[in-house]
Amino acid sequence: AAVRFISYEPAIGPMDWAAHLDGIDWLICGGETGPGARPLHPDWARAARDACQAAGTPFFFKHWGEWRAKVEYQGEIPGGVRWGTLERDGTWWPETTPWNGHQGTDSASGEYVMLRVRRKAAGRILDGRTWDEMPAEAKD
Repeated sequence: AAVRFISYEPAIGPMDWAAHLDGIDWLICGGETGPGARPLHPDWARAARDACQAAGTPFFFKHWGEWRAKVEYQGEIPGGVRWGTLERDGTWWPETTPWNGHQGTDSASGEYVMLRVRRKAAGRILDGRTWDEMPAEAKD
């Protein structure tokens, strides 16, 4: 193939990138969409981006999917939205009650309160910017 790439989407679990980027020209990362979509932990996207930067591999962050970390969400949180807590290892603790202004906070342990705000509202900003890196044109 002219461009060898990894599509880490939907990113639904942690990944150790150390042994996977050798010979890879591009990595695309994104969350899951649709009725049964699972949340993308912010640290999983950051780990992919950081590994790409270390390896000199272009990184493209496509979108968060249906979910966004409460601490990073910029919009108004509508009442009744689904939510839960996601641990770094992928353990998901869905709440059984709709969002009602719960003041849960994200912790240094890697747990994030996640809100199901839908793809458009969740957006594609990772750590304050979009990541639209592309591979160099295929060489002859």
